[in-house]
Amino acid sequence: MIELNDLHAQYLSIKDEIDSTIANVVSNSAFISGEAVRRFEEHFGIYIGVRHVIGVGNATDALEAILEALDVVGRPVIIPAMTAAPTVEAVIRSGNWPLFVDVGLDCTLDLHQVEQVRETDAVVLPVHLYGRPVNMTRLMDIARRNDWLVVEDCAQAHGALHAGQRIGTFGIAGAFSFYPSKNLGAWGDGGAIVTDDDVLAARCRAIANHGRQGKFNHSIVGRNSRLDGLQAAILDVKLNYLDQWNAIRQMHAQCYDSCLETLLPKQGDGGQSVYHQYPILVEDRAEFAKRLRERGVATGMHYPFILPELPPYAQYGEGKQFPNAKRLAEQELSIPVHEMLSMEQVVRVAASVLEVFSELG
Repeated sequence: MIELNDLHAQYLSIKDEIDSTIANVVSNSAFISGEAVRRFEEHFGIYIGVRHVIGVGNATDALEAILEALDVVGRPVIIPAMTAAPTVEAVIRSGNWPLFVDVGLDCTLDLHQVEQVRETDAVVLPVHLYGRPVNMTRLMDIARRNDWLVVEDCAQAHGALHAGQRIGTFGIAGAFSFYPSKNLGAWGDGGAIVTDDDVLAARCRAIANHGRQGKFNHSIVGRNSRLDGLQAAILDVKLNYLDQWNAIRQMHAQCYDSCLETLLPKQGDGGQSVYHQYPILVEDRAEFAKRLRERGVATGMHYPFILPELPPYAQYGEGKQFPNAKRLAEQELSIPVHEMLSMEQVVRVAASVLEVFSELG
């Protein structure tokens, strides 16, 4: 079976380094904060190109902490109707309300619809879904004209580029996830806030650490959301391989692009994707996935419902239509694209997809 991910094979490829760094954390008993976290924050900041990285418990906390630190309570936050629920959770739990817009068939924000928004105090929260960058040059221009803040959801876009610039560095801040299956994944939950804003960074770090700016100096009401030492140490090893692994994913995607053109969502103009997932669009998704599995190819279905159709968020999408998001929810199927695949396996996946497509007409 060609799996959608192979984290065990990834571990085996860097086993000695991972085992050594874990042993070092254990021997030093540096499980919360400590040198491993400081080192990873420094290295990730250099990689992304920002002055501040704050390791936190997960990307949902990262988004919520950013919105809280910006003190934008009660504002509309423009988000795509097609994304993971944590994005909208962070918006609502930080005291704001989601303003849903449709996506293009490239799976990213429909910027034409964003331009039609007339709210004067909005925050824009672009999601770089499946590792595909939003066209941040155009979005930042829209945001500047409207005096909107931009916060980036980079949970699936580690290393992605737009106009030669790392995703996460366009808005005032960005949020990353280190969930195990991400392009840069830990062995548990983890996340990070990235920003060049000194004041925002200090406030986010305080929020994530019980609101304190010293051991007993609790200056604001905070929470407990910290990246632990073991996860940071593992991430620091994997960071050295991220560009290499992303390049392999891009090579696999080029093969799929040349073979599966008729099944692909429309390609956007956002920049250089890192292919966290490789989605195709098929009519009978369940049958398509079943026949691929019979051929030894695993698939994934990520968001079978758009956010405005889910009960907790339906009130925010009443009276609106999101046709592209709806189509993606009904037809998107992801095929294996991870860095542990051989080119022979990629060719086999592509051939299997074409066979099933031919069978189902």
